[in-house]
Amino acid sequence: MADYVDLVIVARVQTLAGSLDAAALNRWKESASFAKLGLSADIEVIEMAGVAEQLTDVNSLFLH
Repeated sequence: MADYVDLVIVARVQTLAGSLDAAALNRWKESASFAKLGLSADIEVIEMAGVAEQLTDVNSLFLH
């Protein structure tokens, strides 16, 4: 059964995923916390196409 520690471990791995070397990331991913939460330990990078332009548009509405 998962607890708050498992949640914190998974959140920490997700937060640090881009800044850790492969060996360190693999050590974190070996934690049972992912399985306890029913999650895959694989890190997925999601690109948000067009977000920068949309933010510029929204900012222009409020800054004028």
